[in-house]
Amino acid sequence: MKRRWQRLVNRWKKKPAPVATALQGKLGGQRASVLCCSIRLSRMLQGQPESLDLDWAYVSDELLGKPEGAEFERLKSGYAEWWRKCADELRALLKDNPGDPRSILLDLGEGQSRETYPRFAWKYLRARDHLAQARPKLLLCDTQEGSDERAWSLAASELGIPVAAYTYDHIPQPRFSFSPDWLLCDSGRNAHIAQLRGHQADRIVPVASHRRPAAALKERDGESSKILLYADSYYSGTSATVEPQRSYLHYRLLVETARQMPGHQFHLKFHPLRDRKKVEQCFIGMDEDELYVRMRYIESLNPPPNVKMIPPEEDMLVHLQKAGVLLNSNSTAGLEAFVLGVPVIFLYEPNTELGFPLIHEHGACLVATTSDSLAAEVARLENDPAHAAAQIRNQRRYVDEFYWSSGRQSLTEGIQAILREQTAAHIASTGTAEADP
Repeated sequence: MKRRWQRLVNRWKKKPAPVATALQGKLGGQRASVLCCSIRLSRMLQGQPESLDLDWAYVSDELLGKPEGAEFERLKSGYAEWWRKCADELRALLKDNPGDPRSILLDLGEGQSRETYPRFAWKYLRARDHLAQARPKLLLCDTQEGSDERAWSLAASELGIPVAAYTYDHIPQPRFSFSPDWLLCDSGRNAHIAQLRGHQADRIVPVASHRRPAAALKERDGESSKILLYADSYYSGTSATVEPQRSYLHYRLLVETARQMPGHQFHLKFHPLRDRKKVEQCFIGMDEDELYVRMRYIESLNPPPNVKMIPPEEDMLVHLQKAGVLLNSNSTAGLEAFVLGVPVIFLYEPNTELGFPLIHEHGACLVATTSDSLAAEVARLENDPAHAAAQIRNQRRYVDEFYWSSGRQSLTEGIQAILREQTAAHIASTGTAEADP
């Protein structure tokens, strides 16, 4: 049954857009002023007409090949020996306190040193060789955690090649993690948190977000106000702003509220599918198995007929066009609804440190954590036009003034600004223009 389920779910998945043939032709050791090691960033650049004036190329992890052979075995042996020494020291440290929570490092280190570290080191060494030959003026990457693309940025940093990272959701911790030379921040949230974490303000480059909808919604029909759309989320790593089981609490809340409000439709939109869960990062991922468990749980609650589950890869904006209210967990869809003029109710107090900074200061946060309070807040939005208008106005002010502020330069313009800054700094220090690589 589970296999049949997975085949069905696979039909929901959209195939990723192929990388352009012209871009593939620039792979390998060919020279370009800017190399991009992120497939998502490369697709974003392809979608911007002005990127044609930028000398850039996408460099894939596939270029590094598969970790194997004598050198890979040597790396595995080296890390195994290193871990044996570390484990012996750790056991000696913990011998008088077996309940010390640091004992978990023994199991974690065993798996990481056997699988993750050798593979990453093998890719890093090859990335360094390629970058040493290409010598780009800038390497583009993103900040998503758990990605082998990080091997490229580490190699570039050690070769003295500047690194610019585009922030999707994760923002690197400069004190103990990846610290790029430049941060391309696509939201006020990212720029705000980056500065709090210690990134230099003059090295943060604000750019327009690919997530902001282009325009507000057209006037909707009367049936739209009766659709309550839930934007699901999922646990996504060490700096997540939502607990691993948060969605399951929301599923129960929605089913209970739907029973109280039979005249409304509750549409549960699952988060798009992502990579399969990895052994070394078992909490990260939104794959077919995870979706199967979530849907089985919802079915176990015996939801009433006015509860509908929306496949993960359907377009959220299409459903926002039909919704009267968005019920938000921890999804960026909440900000898209802000732009589109759809009232948003959070189903738990949002994280204002990492998720939605300054949202209360803008008066843009409605919260309902029980079925009674959720039903009451929906009724107030429907029956009190002044309250609904004020909420929509405050939401729009939050995105326009802070989160996705208007008038930002494009991603390509941000990259070109970095290149100009580097050229100016080089001339100031040497008195000569920098030669092309």
